Amino acid sequence: MAKPTPTLNISKRIGKPIAFSDDDKLAIEAKYGHVLTVEQWEQVTEITSALTVFGGAIQNSTRVAVVLRKLEKLEAVAKSMRSEFNETSDSGDFSPQEIYLAYLARRRGCPPSKEFAFFEELLGAVIKFCEYGRRGTRKPDPKQPNDWCGPSKDEVWNLWVNAIAGIMKGGELPHTVRKDSEKNKNGSPSPFVTLIRELQKRLPQEYRKFTHSDDALSQGISRARHDRQWIAFQLAMRIAPGG
Repeated sequence: MAKPTPTLNISKRIGKPIAFSDDDKLAIEAKYGHVLTVEQWEQVTEITSALTVFGGAIQNSTRVAVVLRKLEKLEAVAKSMRSEFNETSDSGDFSPQEIYLAYLARRRGCPPSKEFAFFEELLGAVIKFCEYGRRGTRKPDPKQPNDWCGPSKDEVWNLWVNAIAGIMKGGELPHTVRKDSEKNKNGSPSPFVTLIRELQKRLPQEYRKFTHSDDALSQGISRARHDRQWIAFQLAMRIAPGG
């Protein structure tokens, strides 16, 4: 699996929810070999919409590397301009509130004769904010899962697969996977793999995975079922009050 690109939990836009038509539902059920209840379809639609909405937000979120480059450029420009006033900005472990109090609060309502002094202080505040922002937006270490700024696109897909499996399991419908689908007598994949395949056909291309073969999809689903994020989520639900 490719290493995910570190991103921030901010996005210019999110994805759109999904709706399955009656014809879609009939076609999916025919391939799956089982009929879903109205409630089950509502659950499947809700969790699939979560995939497209959150997946869209992740796909369009800002990359950490881009933010760091822009902060570095802004800090360099501010330092260069501030040097014209023969001043320097000491690096300190300031919070945004401390930066405001140190550089800006005392300058509110300053007379016109102090405008250049205020501008100098403003540049100092920009430098401090850039330093603070770069420390808080450091490049995460892929060896440390807690360093990642949010779930990856792959992890969201894994959660979707597991949630769909949970819905099918709750209705006592097929929800397991055979990884050796191409070695079966009739060469067909597990019914649950067929279900995921047919659901994916109704999704925008950017949310589909392992579409080149049923065998690849089977293996991808099998890995998703062992995803540590899903296991941690299930454990948290079990130990939560009332879980």
